Amino acid sequence: MKKYTTDLETMASGKEIYDRIQIPEELADVVSRSIRSVDKRKLLKRSRQQKAMRIIKYTGSIAAALLAAATIGLNTSQAFAEALSDIPVLGALSRVLTVRSYTEKEDIANITVKVPEIQQNTDETIQNGESSAPSQETEDFIADINAEIQKIVDTYIETAKTQVEEYKQAFLETGGTEEEWNEHPIDITVTYDVKYQYGPYLSLVLYNSESWAAYSEERVYYNLDLKNNRSLTLQDILGDDYVQIANAAINEQIEERIEKNEYVYWGRNDGDSFTEGFTTVDETTKFYINAAGNPVVVFPKYEIGPGYIGVQEFEIINNDLPLDKR
Repeated sequence: MKKYTTDLETMASGKEIYDRIQIPEELADVVSRSIRSVDKRKLLKRSRQQKAMRIIKYTGSIAAALLAAATIGLNTSQAFAEALSDIPVLGALSRVLTVRSYTEKEDIANITVKVPEIQQNTDETIQNGESSAPSQETEDFIADINAEIQKIVDTYIETAKTQVEEYKQAFLETGGTEEEWNEHPIDITVTYDVKYQYGPYLSLVLYNSESWAAYSEERVYYNLDLKNNRSLTLQDILGDDYVQIANAAINEQIEERIEKNEYVYWGRNDGDSFTEGFTTVDETTKFYINAAGNPVVVFPKYEIGPGYIGVQEFEIINNDLPLDKR
């Protein structure tokens, strides 16, 4: 699988980089204990309960290590990143780690980036005691997803920086000063959130945002079936009647929110019958899978209502979901 490296990693071998890292004494102690716990894991395969308790203790140690390592950055050393991110999710076929993490303060903007990378768990018992062997097809599928994520992040950062530079130039040309510009910093942020991770299923959201005179955000949704190496659809989760099921749930929730005077929706209670709001879901409707295994349909700002109501999300609860976390 293709690996993404930082500028530092291209200057020297991984061992040389590792040797130069100054690890705080406390972090070294935590990491050492965590690595020892990994070695013990192979010797303590007894019961599911014992394994779960071991993972809980192991995760706690790693969480402390991650907190202490924040100032070092996982992107400093790929080997170091993988060591700290070796936190198996019980029953998960994959894991997600931060392969690049950095903050830059430039003249035009403050840039904060966290780039995720998906990896296969190679030694995890998945479900019902069934062992999961690494699959080349899945490795290739994951590599394509990772490459796409990296391309999206790089393109977004470069585009955002260009737009901010143009905005600053226009600001100065219309009478603004450098001092006034510096009083209103612009933030460019890339981050992500793992929404669902169980068995072969993974739901991940990539967030790209800018704060100028107003806040703007782009989201990219990945709902993956890593057993069959494909993206999940609402139809996969809700069945052939997904349109009727989702529409009924969304319309019901919209009416509940209107009754509570929480939101205004186009074509419903906005006083403007000429603006069309929500009508139906289709194969292009964006969604993620939440911790309960339910799809959450997402409409960006302005799509079904005025901008001030923000992003609108609707959980579609269906007890017959084929996702196996039941």
